[in-house]
Amino acid sequence: MPPLRAFLGSPTARDVEVAHRALADCGIADLAERRVDSLSGGQRQRVAIARCLAQEPRLILADEPVSNLDPARAGEILALLTEAARVRGATALFSSHQPDLARRFAQRIIGIRGGRITFNVPTSELNDDTTADLYREVEPMSGRGLRAVS
Repeated sequence: MPPLRAFLGSPTARDVEVAHRALADCGIADLAERRVDSLSGGQRQRVAIARCLAQEPRLILADEPVSNLDPARAGEILALLTEAARVRGATALFSSHQPDLARRFAQRIIGIRGGRITFNVPTSELNDDTTADLYREVEPMSGRGLRAVS
């Protein structure tokens, strides 16, 4: 949607269609008429993803997209995000302090410390031992984490 049209609040029929499709893809089409402040944390994350998808991006950047969610909900949201990107032919890049989730949903994990890449490995090359090594790399980083690419 052009910025002026968005500012004036007059979406086109296509804009509405794209928004509804994004909500449906995120499993929240039934919440379209509800205010975001009345939704749970997981539902709010889904709204954020739907808003992103409605813009039809080629690249999705997500900073700690599941940081406030329980492990089951976090896996659900990352599955949604990475699958939606895959279906649309987009690249998803997300940061995470949870190596197990990054390992499950990313194709590549990049560790960063002090502004420098400390490791860059395809997830297909990881096993339980190397994932444990990632924990040792991430834990002392204090606020810096993994960058995972899907």
